Amino acid sequence: MTLPDMTADVMHSACARLGTSFLADASSAEISYPLEGVLHGIYRRPLVSCVVGHKHRQIAKHVLFVIDSTSPFTYLSDATLEALEYGTMANCMPAVVHGKNMTVYRAPRGKQFADANVMGTDFLRDTQLSVTLDYATLRVEVIANARAV
Repeated sequence: MTLPDMTADVMHSACARLGTSFLADASSAEISYPLEGVLHGIYRRPLVSCVVGHKHRQIAKHVLFVIDSTSPFTYLSDATLEALEYGTMANCMPAVVHGKNMTVYRAPRGKQFADANVMGTDFLRDTQLSVTLDYATLRVEVIANARAV
């Protein structure tokens, strides 16, 4: 997977469009569906902001994700892992992604998506979400199946 267009500037401007700040503090009270996102950047990537928490500490952040239906796993960037106070050694760790306990992976260093957070099919499948991309309005909607949430 390559996401060379997902620079810090692009992610900050997408957060501004979504009405949040990049890696701003969050709480579990902010977890709800549907998730409203945007198609953003030169390649119109589908982006949504989710609340991500440290599994074992009382830390949660608003995390901007690129939705990637070709990635089987969910990845967090070094900047996100640092903000959540995870160490630098582990390549996978337990986290709470928008209320879902799951294993997340460190975005591979030196790869072309090291700075991006990637929402993979593991999260979409396990949470039974539907994703709608509307290129006419540049909007993204992520809807929870009523049986799963």
